[in-house]
Amino acid sequence: MKRHVSILAVVLLSCLSLLCACGVAENAPADAQHTLRSAALKRAATHLRSSPGWADATLSDQLTPIYRPDVAGVAYYEVLVNPRGYIVVSTAAHDHPIAQWSTSGASPTAQLLAKADRAGKSVARFYKLDALSYAAEDDRGELVAHVGPLPKQIDVQASPDARRDDIYRTVWKPALDGSKRVVGGELVTRVERRGEQPRVVGLERFDGARFDTVKRFTPQMKVAAPLPWRELKASYGERYAPQLAALAKRAANAWKLERRADVAPLATANADGLVSSKRMGLHPVTAWQFGHDTEGGATAQLGYDQIPPWTANNQNSCSSGCGATAWAMLLGYADHRAAQTGSMWSSHWGIYRAWGGYGADVVAPQIQDQGVNNMTMELRARLGTFCLLDQGATAQINMYKAVYYLVGRDFAGIRTNYNLFYVADGGLLQDAINIINTWRPVIIGIGSGTSLHYALAYGYSYRYWSDGSTEIAFRVNWGDGATATEVWIPASTWFVGELVP
Repeated sequence: MKRHVSILAVVLLSCLSLLCACGVAENAPADAQHTLRSAALKRAATHLRSSPGWADATLSDQLTPIYRPDVAGVAYYEVLVNPRGYIVVSTAAHDHPIAQWSTSGASPTAQLLAKADRAGKSVARFYKLDALSYAAEDDRGELVAHVGPLPKQIDVQASPDARRDDIYRTVWKPALDGSKRVVGGELVTRVERRGEQPRVVGLERFDGARFDTVKRFTPQMKVAAPLPWRELKASYGERYAPQLAALAKRAANAWKLERRADVAPLATANADGLVSSKRMGLHPVTAWQFGHDTEGGATAQLGYDQIPPWTANNQNSCSSGCGATAWAMLLGYADHRAAQTGSMWSSHWGIYRAWGGYGADVVAPQIQDQGVNNMTMELRARLGTFCLLDQGATAQINMYKAVYYLVGRDFAGIRTNYNLFYVADGGLLQDAINIINTWRPVIIGIGSGTSLHYALAYGYSYRYWSDGSTEIAFRVNWGDGATATEVWIPASTWFVGELVP
């Protein structure tokens, strides 16, 4: 079956060949703004034709502008796909050409509109602040809704030993008795430096009752609450300049390849309105291909969400946090798969118990309920999650503490790898891909360092360019309820968390 676009998109595909990597100000001439919109629609149409999961889909000509505080004019367009899905397209090289897409679920602007409506607010403008981080303001410039975490203030004062490319690894190895009951265990944390032998920097042992801890090396890192909305917008470009530059650097190759492939696009439409398109260039791109999936794929994903503040379970001034939700989704997934014949998780049926406690075995639910709330709040406490205004924050150095939840319930192992400075790392990216290649989901750390978020990656796709370059995208469960279990984003990570059968 073929994918096709609207007649408007046909015209745009035929007449537009190159996109300049610079923004267009809001007061720019109408023809310049039209060119920007046309280029975005063209890029979305090209992506639609080559993406997995969109058989017989059509591209809407409805474009919603999305801004970024440091970019003049429109920074992104959200393009809806019929019958379902959306594509978020960058207008310039400040981000990847395709910043996010999904073949199902509500789009970012639809989620923002729904949140604002529930609060009795109206929306005048949308913003994209980081990976999976969006905000909406009213006509007075006041923040009325956001999805995903707002950017935090991060100040790192590294000790002389610290290096930005250090990767720390934490491994929990349970000790079992004959009936596979956890009676002890060992937790080793080490730092790995490229080209050097790992050295142990800390050790924790569990004697069946408590953890004895030897202090581990960490840099001094200060994480402060997000700024007020107006101040955040005004200082965004300067305050987060290193992270934004790193994002643009990661996206640069994709832009270079796209422009090389954009030499002479040709589009024609037959009597049925179906588009046939060819790119005449020295560097044509192949279609996106599924690299690998996990047991059960998208249908096995759990629709869990963070718990709002001041609710029955969460008597804190902030949400339960994405770290606890990410672990709840991964642990719940393994327990849910344990009930399936032939699953690698079949012996791990005790991860989730009745009402999220230590009692009788039950299968973890696919949709959040009171038991999932109980599990999530226990994980929050174990991980040391703290409040930054209305957001729950969990340091990556504490994510290994999900092992406390497993003690007394199951004998699975946990491994975490991470960069101390929240810097995306190619080695961590490969670690995540390797885990998915073994049919297991993996927790990843996304965001450029401004709005950090933990999500569950459970698949990836890739496409090759004729010069040997490769683009990779992760299929992630955002952790925002049942409507956000399948989102595609450009692949990068500063954290890897896995559950080992």
